[in-house]
Amino acid sequence: MTDEFLSVFSKFNKSKEALHFIERSSFKELPEQSELLHIGAPIQVVPFVLDGAVKVLRQDDAGHELFLYHIHPGESCAMTLTSTLSREKSQVKAVTLEKTKLVAMPVSEVHHWYSSDPVFREFVLATFQQRFEELLKMLDQIAFQQIDSRLQQLLAERSEALERKILHITHQELAEELNSSREVVSRLLKQMEKNGMVELGRNRIKIIDLV
Repeated sequence: MTDEFLSVFSKFNKSKEALHFIERSSFKELPEQSELLHIGAPIQVVPFVLDGAVKVLRQDDAGHELFLYHIHPGESCAMTLTSTLSREKSQVKAVTLEKTKLVAMPVSEVHHWYSSDPVFREFVLATFQQRFEELLKMLDQIAFQQIDSRLQQLLAERSEALERKILHITHQELAEELNSSREVVSRLLKQMEKNGMVELGRNRIKIIDLV
């Protein structure tokens, strides 16, 4: 596990303390649609993704979801790190998009690593900066872009995150992540299919050309 971790998170090869904390963590291999984090639940571990992809969402009391960002190999969850370091409960929901391998580090070890290792602190701050920029981009999309542009962007990001052109996702799931309705998303997807941008199937979307 240690060699794979340092291969994916190569920046920690500079850290004298990384091995100590990795050895106190656990390796997990999770199937698609595994829920890693629950809103309002205590955070037990912080995920460091080795392979696969994870989507992070906000969810209201009625169950409506809003997509925030993806976690790729070599990344961790900014919102989880924030809540962990401030000793708060989870403010997000995180779900695997495909079979995913990760290192689950206990929150106590994350606290110790952050306080003792400047390399890890630099990683955490870089993670915050990256997600902050992505959230600003998302806010710009919501405020200034039409739903069709946001749908294209979401499909492009999901395809990139999974490194494949065929997405197994329903129109309802897309609508929930865009905070829209299934009818609107279905209509836009049919128009995109007519324009040669996607090919639609049952719970399946093949990306052709989103440019």
